[in-house]
Amino acid sequence: MRLVIFAILAGQLHFASADTLTGRVVRVTDGDTIVILDSANVQYKIRLKGIDAPERGQPFGSRSRENLSRLVAGRFVTIDYDKKDRYGRIVGIVKVDDVDACLQQIDDGLAWHYKKYEKGQTAPDRVRYSSGEIEARENRRGLWVDPAPVPPWEWRHGKGKRSGRIAPGEKSGSPVCGSKSYCKEMLSCDEAKYYLVFCGRKGLDRDRDGTPCESLCK
Repeated sequence: MRLVIFAILAGQLHFASADTLTGRVVRVTDGDTIVILDSANVQYKIRLKGIDAPERGQPFGSRSRENLSRLVAGRFVTIDYDKKDRYGRIVGIVKVDDVDACLQQIDDGLAWHYKKYEKGQTAPDRVRYSSGEIEARENRRGLWVDPAPVPPWEWRHGKGKRSGRIAPGEKSGSPVCGSKSYCKEMLSCDEAKYYLVFCGRKGLDRDRDGTPCESLCK
């Protein structure tokens, strides 16, 4: 019993020691890294906590970065953090107008829940992030239109490159794009948009208004 109480108190002390940093986002490096400038004009590189986004050159790497830019670029954010990584980056939860940008990246299907480091999260965050990934995967949002996306921690070790997978848009008909060409084959609006934009399936947008498969993308 004493050990249990000690463990609980230790966890509370760990998160009680968290600090807060505020600043304006001046650069979005990729889907899980930003640079902010505080009121003293000091720059800090921030690694979004609890997620791992596709790398540059990896399928959906550009889209993940663009999505994070849409959320935070040029805006004032609050960083709740309690550590730095081995590269000296602050690892924290990035909030903009009380929206957790880390969780939003997962919900939009443009980042994985980084389970390797989930012990550093609070229990509620672990549940939210894990559930968000499951829901995004089930609804085939973002990168989950690919039936077997390569996680970035494997990509960094060369698995994706060895398998011959390339970034969407580099070559129509690649393993990432697949062979779908008709709206009746699409399972969601996100999938239809992916095939239109990255795979060049122009037939999905017959009226050329930029919206594919109107029956799905109402």
